[in-house]
Amino acid sequence: MAKNQAVSPLRNITDLAEAYNPPDQYFVADQLLPRLSVEGTRFAYLTFDTIRQRLLNDIQRAPGADVNEVEWDVTENTDMTKERAVSALIDRKTVRDFGRAVAEERAVQAVRTQILLQSENRAKDLLQTTGNYPSSSYYTTLSASTDKWDDFENSDPEDDVRTGIDQILSEATVMPNTICIPWEVATKFAQHPVIRDLQVRDGGGNSSSALAMNDRAGLPSSMWGLNVVVPKVTYVSSNAGATETNAFMWGKSVWIGYVTSTPSVTLPSFGYNFTALTQTFSMGNTGRAGGGEFVEGYEDQVYKVVGQRMGYLIQTVVT
Repeated sequence: MAKNQAVSPLRNITDLAEAYNPPDQYFVADQLLPRLSVEGTRFAYLTFDTIRQRLLNDIQRAPGADVNEVEWDVTENTDMTKERAVSALIDRKTVRDFGRAVAEERAVQAVRTQILLQSENRAKDLLQTTGNYPSSSYYTTLSASTDKWDDFENSDPEDDVRTGIDQILSEATVMPNTICIPWEVATKFAQHPVIRDLQVRDGGGNSSSALAMNDRAGLPSSMWGLNVVVPKVTYVSSNAGATETNAFMWGKSVWIGYVTSTPSVTLPSFGYNFTALTQTFSMGNTGRAGGGEFVEGYEDQVYKVVGQRMGYLIQTVVT
């Protein structure tokens, strides 16, 4: 919150804000990095090197013999969440022209979208930063034009995906269950002969029905045993004052990984969103002449990788 906005006590409007603007389905961060509530800004968490299941010599034991011990390869860590705040003025002209409710809603939407946008960007950076993986065996770049998935004649996306699946399964000993295919990739990938054949093999019908547009750009909800997630978030990529241009946030890289369906500090997943404070909205007055009311939104959280070996990144998969 800006210093000149601390004039009057803030009034919590979280319930009102959620009624104004439900979560946008285009944002996928929570689907890839599940939220885990923590009690304070400093928290403890576990990192999982691999899910080890050794073959015990014999479960049966003689009287007085030691019990076989199952090995857990985990490390306890501590970190801190980070608070972020965004504010937007309630436009007085909008109040006059359309009423206060409309003006409040627009301010709430602006704040909430900005919070979601920033959070989505941090999630994207976590998944697409090669330094978050244990070695170069967990990521690859499709540099040759013939390897890119929009070269329908020469590329083999199924082989690329299965390489990632095998890498995670053999090293983390967990089966990945999610593939994140950004919209820019999905719109081209859906036309690839591999996908058309996959649809037919899985009973998806002929090629025309396989390419029917949906919220996944025509892709099925599951491929190769992986849930398909297609982020569609865009943002203004131009500098302030320049001609406005938009870009897709998630770019042209595909991520494969394991995402738990039951988030817990004791359960493995590629990563988590450790949250001390979910989105909270307040309203106040700047004390400026004529009013200057504003809406402010807060969030206190941090994204962390907890299972490095449970993800695989394929970079620049289309031209």
